[in-house]
Amino acid sequence: MSNNLLPFVFDNIPVRGKILHLRGLENYVPSVTQHNKTINTCLSELLTAAAVVSHDLKNASDVTLQIHSPKSVGLMVANCEEDGTLKAYADLQDKEQDVTYADISVDGSLFALTIKPAANQQSYQSLVELDKVSISSSLEKYFNDSFQKETYFRVYTEEKDGVVNCSAIFLQMLPDETPEEYADDWHRLNLILDTLHPAEMFDISLKKEDLLLRLFAEDKVRVFERQPLKFDPHGTRKRMQNALIKLGVDTCKELLEEGPIEMVCEFSGKTHTFDAVDVAALFGTDWKD
Repeated sequence: MSNNLLPFVFDNIPVRGKILHLRGLENYVPSVTQHNKTINTCLSELLTAAAVVSHDLKNASDVTLQIHSPKSVGLMVANCEEDGTLKAYADLQDKEQDVTYADISVDGSLFALTIKPAANQQSYQSLVELDKVSISSSLEKYFNDSFQKETYFRVYTEEKDGVVNCSAIFLQMLPDETPEEYADDWHRLNLILDTLHPAEMFDISLKKEDLLLRLFAEDKVRVFERQPLKFDPHGTRKRMQNALIKLGVDTCKELLEEGPIEMVCEFSGKTHTFDAVDVAALFGTDWKD
């Protein structure tokens, strides 16, 4: 039931949705535990938002969400590749600063969404001002302003006994010739979701299908096949090997004098180690004692 996205649709009103659950994020994206609570929560929200947007597109696409804040955050980024692989990291201007969301969402802060379609099609980017309420509200604003689609998006995060869990629910009104006909229904759905308690989202004994049926007992909800999400970035170690080759054999030998070379993937937070045997294999016949 974990690490997947469940699409659903209402048969009685033109609304579709997705419910997402990520469990044990710290095992896959260590960056969600490497900062203070605010930054960790923001990274979790960005991850879920990237997953929702990527799986909401008709064609497979790579989606990147970024936050630029002139006061506290040089860059905060989350990425969902077209196959569902998730990764994220934060680059703080002052790693010792106890950053709050108010520090991040100061005037001039931007929320950027970049979509790169598969098959080498042209990428495009949208920029909106970072909402002062939450990243979730920023995504709602993106859909409302850019696509004129009524959107509801909420993210719930918890850290319990060292385990980081994250759940999200996304609703969106479908295009319709007479959207005002469903205004009352849309308002009703929003009111229902506002009563949703985080504990319900994190209850592993409660199937998300059952949760939807409980929430929307007055409606006809139809769920679809779950869409899996993954975490291990493709080719991370290979990219690091290429970086070592670019440094050159002499530089690598100098680094090895201090011990095995350790390189950290900014997206996953995982450390990769290269000893003398690993590095020698990279340079082949160019490696000399």
